[in-house]
Amino acid sequence: PVILLSGHHKQHLVDLARDAGATGVLQKPVRSEELFQAIAEVRGADEGSSDTREVTLPVGLG
Repeated sequence: PVILLSGHHKQHLVDLARDAGATGVLQKPVRSEELFQAIAEVRGADEGSSDTREVTLPVGLG
């Protein structure tokens, strides 16, 4: 699971991140409660999943 933290919350960047494999996107500044909630959601969605893959983010997202 990948949660992208970005200071540039433009929809096309969110779409690129999701296409590259990001499971969540949060806009900076991030409150700890938001991050913990996103982690809990990703962990819940990831239970029972054992597949992994390597991804390369487009320039500007990595």
